[in-house]
Amino acid sequence: MTIRKETAADIEAITDVTMAAFKTLPVSNQTEQFFIRALRKPYRCIRNITKAVKAQIFQYKNKFNSQCMDFTTN
Repeated sequence: MTIRKETAADIEAITDVTMAAFKTLPVSNQTEQFFIRALRKPYRCIRNITKAVKAQIFQYKNKFNSQCMDFTTN
């Protein structure tokens, strides 16, 4: 096994493989390659992933709330 630094060609190939792998999955928003790109930028990584996760939670919460009835009494 040879371990070497990543090249620009590697990055492009990984992006292509990632996009192809998630292309037909119904749970995918076709954004997985952006997560991988964000992981290459250590200072942006946490902020970008947190923002994406919060967006997913917000979408789920809104979808869930719109499909449920509130039976609580005030």
